[in-house]
Amino acid sequence: MRRFDLLSRARRWLRYHASLGVVEQTLYNWVKAHRAGTLRGASGKPQVSAEQMEISRLRAELARVTMERDILGKATAFFAKGQK
Repeated sequence: MRRFDLLSRARRWLRYHASLGVVEQTLYNWVKAHRAGTLRGASGKPQVSAEQMEISRLRAELARVTMERDILGKATAFFAKGQK
């Protein structure tokens, strides 16, 4: 690898850890674990897949929409009573 490439990579590395607010060694350990396929989440569990994230998002959206539906149903019943 050329000297320029090494310096360029080193500068990017320093920018990344500074922008994330983590110690350089921590970022290095994360990258090393990612490359080895052993990177784990903060709880030590394996990373969540994109499908699992989408399922979680959809469940949260379903819960929100169900709550809105229930509130609108109760409001409709309340105002329908008042109109009689």
